This record gives sequence, C-alpha cells and structure tokens, in this order.
Amino acid sequence: MTDWSMLRLKEEVVIERLISFLYMELPKHFQATGEKHDFWEFVYVDKGDVFFVTDLGSHDLSQGDIIFYSPNEFHTGHAAGGTAPNLVIMSFVCHSPAIDYFKGKVLHLEQAEQDILYQLLSEGKEAFDPPVGHPRMMVPQSKDGALFGSEQMIKNMLEMLLIRLIRKQTAGAGKIRPESALLATRNEDLFERIVLYLKENVRNNLSFEQICGEFAVGSTIMKNLFKSRANSGVMEYYSMLKLEYAKRQIREGIYSMTEIADQLGYSSVHYFSKHFKKATGFAPTEYARTIAGKTTRKRAPQSVLLLGGDPL
Repeated sequence: MTDWSMLRLKEEVVIERLISFLYMELPKHFQATGEKHDFWEFVYVDKGDVFFVTDLGSHDLSQGDIIFYSPNEFHTGHAAGGTAPNLVIMSFVCHSPAIDYFKGKVLHLEQAEQDILYQLLSEGKEAFDPPVGHPRMMVPQSKDGALFGSEQMIKNMLEMLLIRLIRKQTAGAGKIRPESALLATRNEDLFERIVLYLKENVRNNLSFEQICGEFAVGSTIMKNLFKSRANSGVMEYYSMLKLEYAKRQIREGIYSMTEIADQLGYSSVHYFSKHFKKATGFAPTEYARTIAGKTTRKRAPQSVLLLGGDPL
C-alpha cells in the first residue's frame, strides 16, 4: 500500500467573522459619528474625497485609497472637497498575526486589487438580503437561495485581497508586476476608451449604432467586449453611468429632479423617475430622503455573520 504523505496548507490570513459589509452612497455633508470597536475595519473610497481622523493621525483620501482601523482604534471622518463620496466599508474578526501589518495603514489599490474588491461587492449583492449596496442594508444577513458558496467566496476573496496587499508591500519594489500591466491587451485598451467616451457623453443620448461607429467596431465585437469586461451590454452600461450621475447629483443637492432629468436627456421628470425607480427600487425623492438620513452615520445594532454558516 502506498504511504501517502500529506501537506497541511499554511493559512497566513484567516477571516473568522464578518461584522459589516456596506456600499454607502453618501451626501456631500456626510459626517461620521466617531467610534471604536474590538474588530478590524477598512474603508475604501470608490468615489469622491473623504477626510479621516484616527488615534494615529489624519488623512485625506480620494478614489482608490483605502484606510484600515485596528481593534479599539478611534476613528471618524467626513466628506471633503464638496464631493458626495461612495465608500466600501468592511469590518471583520481576524486573529492572524499577519493582520497586524495593516495597523495605521493607508494604501492605494491598483486596478487588479480594485477588481477583487468589485468582485467582493458582486458576491455581496448575491449573498445577503438586503444585498450590499441597498440603502437599507446595515448588517449582513444570509439570503435564502443565495448562489452556491457565495459567503465562502466573500471570505476567500477578502483573504486574497489582504494577502495580496501584504505581499506587494513586503516583497520589495519591482518583484511583483501589476496585474493590470500584464492584462493591458488591445481589447482592454479599447474597452477603457469606450467607457471614457460614455462617461464624457453621459448627458447625451447615444445610440448603440453611434457608439459602434465612433470606434469603427462591429456590433458583435462590441457586444462580446462588454460581455467579457463588464458582464453587461454597452447600452446597459451606459444606462448605469446615467443612473450613477443622477444619484450623485441628487446627493450633492444642487439641482432639482426636473433639472437632473433634463441634463440626462429624459423627455420628462416622470420618465426619469420611472427609470430611476425600476433600477434602484426607489423613486428619486425617496432616494434623496434616504441619503439625507445618512448625514451622520450611526452604527446599527451589531450582527456577526460566521462566513460559510449562519448569522450569530
């Protein structure tokens, strides 16, 4: 009989519990209530600018930056620069010695790391009820009928993100090539140029034919490009950009709903409201009231989710 030897795989970073997982779209007057707690937390700035204050100092963060709070570290923050920020907030329990690397750390995520974070968000939308990103989602609750393994995927991807950040900073400059450079193919460059074009024309009403014509790309290539890179159609992606623009304008509170609808080329505020509610589940005025309630962040009653299991 063969005597098989077995290798127990080393686990350097192990996430034991998930406390919160939020995607918050905040008003430009957002001011967080200062707090501290006995678990780890990070805040990633997806859009806008935020000023943070902790026991260890103060920091100005903008899109792509991430700040970590260690257990029992006081922290607070507020929107900066007149922007209405979007934040990803994850708090979790981890007792691995390697996690101490993140104490007092403020880092900037490269594209490959941002991609992992966005995959985390995608899983969070499928795993929990309400989903991550829903205005009423405060603490993660397992969803009946969630995709197979979705909570384990969140655990694994969060651990992978943290390991990648530790590895990149400790391996020395030049030893790890950014994944984005390795994947900078012609199609990725084309995708990025098209996305930039869509953003620059978010206040217009582009047609599918116009977008294809602008880049001399056939309809099949265009469809395949966005399916592979964004898992959506180009017009669906364009509609999403319009929705994000509308949400940002509502949070900043400068224009009326009618003016926002007009800026985005809607034939009427009624049609704009109908489209907005279909996409978000809220009428624009309901969304505005929900956001207004987040001017000061208050922590909801604590709920802990054992990843891969039941809420505790």
